[in-house]
Amino acid sequence: MITCLDVENTFNEDGSTNILTGTKAINQGLKDIIMTMQKELFGDPFFGSILHEKSFNLMNSILKDIISDSLRTQINRYDKRVVINSIDLKYLDQHTLEIDLNYNYQSENSSLNLWIISEVS
Repeated sequence: MITCLDVENTFNEDGSTNILTGTKAINQGLKDIIMTMQKELFGDPFFGSILHEKSFNLMNSILKDIISDSLRTQINRYDKRVVINSIDLKYLDQHTLEIDLNYNYQSENSSLNLWIISEVS
């Protein structure tokens, strides 16, 4: 069984640690990779994505390809449990990017989606 700490809601009301399991744990791991800036994780400066380095107000097909390829590379490097089927990026405004990640969890034969809104200042 796959488990991970629920970073957003670390503790329950009774003080116990909130643990995610299954696809929720996988999704949290993928969010951690996507939303962490490279060089932010002490000890592994390559962990994370380039999202925060890019300006969404210059979004075009080339920048979408660069971001998509980078996300695919980082996920393949840091999470061997998933196979990426597609990454769709949608520019919402100059500070906001919608990421729709479709993947297969290797121990299941089902296609799963993770949807993230990324905002940069």
